[in-house]
Amino acid sequence: MSEQVGDVVETEGGANAAAQAEGPKVGLAWLRPLRMVMLSLKIYFLKMLTFGIYHFWGKAEVRRKIWSAVHIEGQPVEYTGTGKELFLGFLVAFFVVMLPIYIAFQALPFLGLYIIKAFPQMGPFAMIGVVGGGQAVLFAVVFYFIGVAHYRARRYRLSRSQWRGIRGAMAGSPWRYGWTYLWTLLLLPLTLGWLTPWRNITLQKKLTDDTRFGEAPMSFKGRARPLYKPFALMWVVVVLAVPLAVGLFLYPGAPSFANGASALQLAKLAALVGGALIAAGATILAVAWYMSREFNYIAAATHLDQAHFRLDSTHMGLIWLFIGNILIWLGVILAAFVLMMIVFAALFMAMGGPELVQQLEQLEKAQQHGGGRPDELPPAVAAIITMMIPFLLLAFMSSSIAKPLIAVRTARYFITRMGIHGEIDFENIMQSQQRVDKSGEGLAEAFDIDAF
Repeated sequence: MSEQVGDVVETEGGANAAAQAEGPKVGLAWLRPLRMVMLSLKIYFLKMLTFGIYHFWGKAEVRRKIWSAVHIEGQPVEYTGTGKELFLGFLVAFFVVMLPIYIAFQALPFLGLYIIKAFPQMGPFAMIGVVGGGQAVLFAVVFYFIGVAHYRARRYRLSRSQWRGIRGAMAGSPWRYGWTYLWTLLLLPLTLGWLTPWRNITLQKKLTDDTRFGEAPMSFKGRARPLYKPFALMWVVVVLAVPLAVGLFLYPGAPSFANGASALQLAKLAALVGGALIAAGATILAVAWYMSREFNYIAAATHLDQAHFRLDSTHMGLIWLFIGNILIWLGVILAAFVLMMIVFAALFMAMGGPELVQQLEQLEKAQQHGGGRPDELPPAVAAIITMMIPFLLLAFMSSSIAKPLIAVRTARYFITRMGIHGEIDFENIMQSQQRVDKSGEGLAEAFDIDAF
């Protein structure tokens, strides 16, 4: 197709999965790359001008673009959230949750010192117990709220997502979900990670069973057992490959090239690096292979009415998705630094570059002979150095330009591989009566675990 819709261009949706789907067709109207780049640059510069506050309005704008690009039965999904809601949610979460936790962490050492002074007979073990125990409790509180944040963020996004005027909702409790998230997380190290499939399925079931499209409930009919065979293979590969890769990289008998390199030394180094890279590659392949199967299984176990979903992700697809996202991120940062260096060079030349170099050389010679002070920089040089600081800060923060591009690319990967099989009686689905939050997913934003 070639029909243009706003900032998007219609494409064949659903790729392999939706092409064979017997139910509603899921498609993606691909967002125009150039317009997304311009939107990313706009958000970046407005964030700089507003000291980061525009971040929330920019996120809402990117979500509206991505949501509207997702088409079900030819009708786009609509995102109705606002930057104001996201901003207010973050403020509430920061002052009600994050700030008290931070203050509590900082107060623990002082509490330990007070106990030592008040009860000197208890000795230094009292402080160790108070500080260590207090930190353990606070970390548990943090992870509990991370679980709550995941649930509340999903609830907010669903409540602001509409299709044909019907919005999504969550009917459960984020506090119960947070408790399940915490105690299953605490058991992970005790089981050497073997609880992972069961934990992921348990958490996903809670989220899915609480999800509503209008008043129509979704259900999850999956179990952890089918995932344990691929997980076992991944676990064995990771347990063997990770120590091998780290050991080869840190091998104390690596050849030294202080007096030149012989062919034998080069061969030994190549063997070490090659072995480490092979072990690291095997780990990446094993993890991606398991993740693709888990994603596909979760999609197939998710039901709405008489239909279930289907996802055709692959391990190589996930690897290329990850590599591409990393390259976009690195490319944006590199481009920003190159641009900043060009600006610095232009400023340097405009302020008399050769003369400044001569002055710096004279100052260096004077300092070597004890005739100059380190702080005696030419005013023009001092001005350029001062100007470099905000420019370098802008370059470091340029990575945020890549976030909308990565979000679009990730959404495209999953949506184009998604299909719906079976029948959904959309005509008889009533609007959700669940309460709608007035603020956004502040906790997820505060813990930096939110998503576009």
